[in-house]
Amino acid sequence: MIRNSLKGNISPSSHSSIAITFEHCIRSELNRMKSCIPIFSSGLTVENSMKYVNCVNNITIASGRNKCESEEFEGMCAPVVCKSSGTAKNSFYASQLIEWKEFFGDNLLVINSNDFYENTEHYMEIIANFIGLNPYDWGPVTSHAFNIVNPKKNSVNTITSSPGLGIGVSDSGNSYPELSPEVRREFEEAFAPLNDLLYEVLDVSPLWEYY
Repeated sequence: MIRNSLKGNISPSSHSSIAITFEHCIRSELNRMKSCIPIFSSGLTVENSMKYVNCVNNITIASGRNKCESEEFEGMCAPVVCKSSGTAKNSFYASQLIEWKEFFGDNLLVINSNDFYENTEHYMEIIANFIGLNPYDWGPVTSHAFNIVNPKKNSVNTITSSPGLGIGVSDSGNSYPELSPEVRREFEEAFAPLNDLLYEVLDVSPLWEYY
C-alpha cells in the first residue's frame, strides 16, 4: 500500500519544536536524494533502482564523515537528532515496486492508502477478491484502526502478539504539525521526478495532488 503522509501521535504543545526539527532533518535528506536522481536518466530499471538506493546510502555516509565541509556535500548533513536511516527515502515507492512488477506483472494490486482509509470496507473486499478469499463482512473489522504495535509499550487492545511486535487496535487519532510552505515546495520538487517514475511503473495517472 502506498501513502503520501507522515503520521504520529504528537501533542499540540510540541508541534512547533517537532516541525522545526523535522524541517532540518528532512531538508538534508531531500538534498541527498536529489543528488542521486540523475541515475534514472537512462530509464527505470531494477539495476538503476539498486544504484539509486546505494547512491543515497553512500552519500549519507560520505557527507557525514566529511561533516559537509566540502562543497559537494553542501546542505546534506543532518543534525545529530535526526535518524540516520532517513524518512523521505522510504517514500520512493517506484524503487520498491519495480522488482515486484517485473516478477508478478499485472498480477500485483497496489492501493493508494488515502483511498483505503476513506473507504476501508470497500477496498478490503477488493483485496479479498484479488487474493481469492471467500466473501466476508468486513464492516466490524474495519470499524477500528489497526497497526503494528509493541504490546509492552502501547495501551491498545492487542489482537495478536509475539515476543516483539503484534497487530493492535487503537481508536486514538493522529495529530501532527503542518508542513511549512518552504518545506512543502522542497518535497514537491524532490518527489516530482520520483512520483513520475511510480506512475510509470504502475501505468496510472497521478495519484496525488499538491496544493
